[in-house]
Amino acid sequence: MRGRPPDHPGYWQAPQLNAERFFVRDGERYYRTGDLVRMHHGQLVCIGRNDHQVKIDGYRIELGEIEAVLRRAGAVEAVCLLWPDAATITAVLSGAPDPAAVSEACARTLPPYMLPAHVHTLKTMPLNTNGKVDRTALRRWLEEGSVPGRPRETRPHS
Repeated sequence: MRGRPPDHPGYWQAPQLNAERFFVRDGERYYRTGDLVRMHHGQLVCIGRNDHQVKIDGYRIELGEIEAVLRRAGAVEAVCLLWPDAATITAVLSGAPDPAAVSEACARTLPPYMLPAHVHTLKTMPLNTNGKVDRTALRRWLEEGSVPGRPRETRPHS
Protein backbone atom coordinates (compact mmCIF):
# COMPACT_ATOMS: atom_id res chain seq x y z
CA MET A 1 0.00 0.00 0.00
CA ARG A 2 1.35 3.43 -0.85
CA GLY A 3 0.06 6.91 -0.24
CA ARG A 4 -1.53 8.51 -3.26
CA PRO A 5 -3.75 11.50 -3.78
CA PRO A 6 -7.20 10.74 -2.33
CA ASP A 7 -10.06 10.20 -4.75
CA HIS A 8 -11.60 13.47 -3.57
CA PRO A 9 -10.13 16.78 -2.47
CA GLY A 10 -11.84 16.68 0.91
CA TYR A 11 -15.18 17.40 2.52
CA TRP A 12 -16.94 20.46 1.14
CA GLN A 13 -17.07 23.35 3.60
CA ALA A 14 -15.99 21.10 6.48
CA PRO A 15 -12.45 22.07 7.50
CA GLN A 16 -12.75 20.37 10.91
CA LEU A 17 -13.76 17.06 9.30
CA ASN A 18 -10.93 17.40 6.74
CA ALA A 19 -8.46 17.95 9.59
CA GLU A 20 -9.75 14.80 11.34
CA ARG A 21 -9.84 12.53 8.28
CA PHE A 22 -6.70 13.57 6.33
CA PHE A 23 -3.06 13.72 7.41
CA VAL A 24 0.33 14.23 5.79
CA ARG A 25 3.26 11.90 6.39
CA ASP A 26 6.60 12.10 4.60
CA GLY A 27 5.10 14.61 2.18
CA GLU A 28 2.24 12.29 1.16
CA ARG A 29 -1.42 12.99 1.92
CA TYR A 30 -3.40 10.10 3.44
CA TYR A 31 -7.05 9.50 4.33
CA ARG A 32 -8.00 7.83 7.60
CA THR A 33 -10.30 5.03 6.45
CA GLY A 34 -10.94 3.46 9.84
CA ASP A 35 -9.11 0.27 8.84
CA LEU A 36 -6.51 -1.04 11.27
CA VAL A 37 -3.42 -2.64 9.74
CA ARG A 38 -0.10 -4.05 10.90
CA MET A 39 3.10 -5.04 9.15
CA HIS A 40 3.66 -8.76 8.78
CA HIS A 41 6.71 -9.92 6.82
CA GLY A 42 6.82 -6.63 4.92
CA GLN A 43 3.12 -6.70 4.02
CA LEU A 44 0.31 -4.61 5.50
CA VAL A 45 -2.35 -6.92 6.90
CA CYS A 46 -5.84 -5.68 7.78
CA ILE A 47 -6.68 -6.61 11.39
CA GLY A 48 -10.03 -4.86 11.74
CA ARG A 49 -11.50 -1.40 12.14
CA ASN A 50 -11.29 1.31 14.78
CA ASP A 51 -15.08 1.70 14.80
CA HIS A 52 -18.09 -0.59 14.63
CA GLN A 53 -18.68 -0.41 10.90
CA VAL A 54 -19.44 -3.74 9.27
CA LYS A 55 -20.20 -4.84 5.74
CA ILE A 56 -23.09 -7.22 5.13
CA ASP A 57 -24.31 -8.17 1.66
CA GLY A 58 -22.44 -5.20 0.20
CA TYR A 59 -23.94 -2.66 2.62
CA ARG A 60 -21.69 -0.68 4.94
CA ILE A 61 -23.48 -0.54 8.28
CA GLU A 62 -22.59 1.46 11.38
CA LEU A 63 -23.74 -0.69 14.29
CA GLY A 64 -23.87 2.50 16.39
CA GLU A 65 -26.69 3.82 14.19
CA ILE A 66 -28.77 0.73 14.98
CA GLU A 67 -27.93 1.04 18.68
CA ALA A 68 -29.11 4.67 18.67
CA VAL A 69 -32.46 3.66 17.13
CA LEU A 70 -32.85 0.91 19.74
CA ARG A 71 -32.22 3.42 22.55
CA ARG A 72 -34.68 5.94 21.09
CA ALA A 73 -37.23 3.11 20.93
CA GLY A 74 -37.00 2.42 24.66
CA ALA A 75 -33.85 0.45 25.52
CA VAL A 76 -31.72 1.97 28.26
CA GLU A 77 -28.62 0.45 26.67
CA ALA A 78 -28.22 -1.34 23.36
CA VAL A 79 -25.29 -3.16 21.79
CA CYS A 80 -25.24 -4.72 18.33
CA LEU A 81 -22.85 -7.53 17.46
CA LEU A 82 -22.34 -9.78 14.49
CA TRP A 83 -23.49 -13.10 15.90
CA PRO A 84 -23.79 -16.07 15.37
CA ASP A 85 -21.99 -15.37 12.10
CA ALA A 86 -20.44 -12.43 10.24
CA ALA A 87 -23.66 -11.72 8.33
CA THR A 88 -26.17 -11.65 11.21
CA ILE A 89 -26.82 -8.58 13.35
CA THR A 90 -27.81 -9.43 16.92
CA ALA A 91 -28.90 -6.81 19.44
CA VAL A 92 -28.54 -7.10 23.21
CA LEU A 93 -30.69 -4.68 25.22
CA SER A 94 -30.99 -3.71 28.85
CA GLY A 95 -33.83 -1.78 30.41
CA ALA A 96 -36.20 -2.42 27.51
CA PRO A 97 -39.72 -2.74 28.91
CA ASP A 98 -40.95 -4.52 25.76
CA PRO A 99 -38.30 -5.94 23.41
CA ALA A 100 -40.95 -6.71 20.77
CA ALA A 101 -42.03 -3.04 20.72
CA VAL A 102 -38.40 -1.96 20.40
CA SER A 103 -37.96 -4.36 17.47
CA GLU A 104 -41.12 -3.04 15.82
CA ALA A 105 -39.88 0.55 16.18
CA CYS A 106 -36.63 -0.50 14.49
CA ALA A 107 -38.57 -2.04 11.62
CA ARG A 108 -40.38 1.29 11.09
CA THR A 109 -37.12 3.29 11.13
CA LEU A 110 -34.33 1.18 9.65
CA PRO A 111 -33.95 -0.34 6.20
CA PRO A 112 -34.36 -4.14 6.16
CA TYR A 113 -30.64 -4.83 5.79
CA MET A 114 -29.98 -3.03 9.12
CA LEU A 115 -32.59 -4.84 11.21
CA PRO A 116 -31.26 -7.08 13.98
CA ALA A 117 -32.16 -10.71 13.26
CA HIS A 118 -32.16 -11.46 16.99
CA VAL A 119 -32.91 -9.30 20.03
CA HIS A 120 -31.83 -10.47 23.49
CA THR A 121 -32.43 -8.75 26.82
CA LEU A 122 -30.38 -8.53 30.00
CA LYS A 123 -31.11 -6.84 33.30
CA THR A 124 -27.78 -5.00 33.13
CA MET A 125 -24.92 -4.91 30.67
CA PRO A 126 -21.54 -6.35 31.68
CA LEU A 127 -18.90 -3.65 32.05
CA ASN A 128 -15.16 -3.80 31.49
CA THR A 129 -12.60 -2.26 33.85
CA ASN A 130 -13.05 1.12 32.12
CA GLY A 131 -16.78 1.12 32.87
CA LYS A 132 -17.74 0.59 29.23
CA VAL A 133 -20.01 -2.17 27.94
CA ASP A 134 -17.92 -5.32 27.65
CA ARG A 135 -18.67 -6.54 24.12
CA THR A 136 -16.38 -9.54 24.57
CA ALA A 137 -18.39 -10.67 27.61
CA LEU A 138 -21.63 -10.20 25.66
CA ARG A 139 -20.34 -12.32 22.80
CA ARG A 140 -19.19 -15.01 25.26
CA TRP A 141 -22.63 -14.91 26.93
CA LEU A 142 -24.36 -15.35 23.55
CA GLU A 143 -22.05 -18.21 22.57
CA GLU A 144 -22.35 -20.09 25.87
CA GLY A 145 -26.11 -19.63 26.13
CA SER A 146 -26.00 -21.06 29.62
CA VAL A 147 -26.44 -17.96 31.74
CA PRO A 148 -29.32 -18.29 34.23
CA GLY A 149 -32.30 -16.20 33.22
CA ARG A 150 -31.76 -16.63 29.48
CA PRO A 151 -33.37 -13.59 27.84
CA ARG A 152 -36.47 -13.49 25.75
CA GLU A 153 -35.79 -13.39 22.04
CA THR A 154 -37.87 -11.69 19.40
CA ARG A 155 -37.50 -11.25 15.67
CA PRO A 156 -38.13 -7.71 14.42
CA HIS A 157 -39.35 -8.81 11.02
CA SER A 158 -41.07 -11.89 9.69
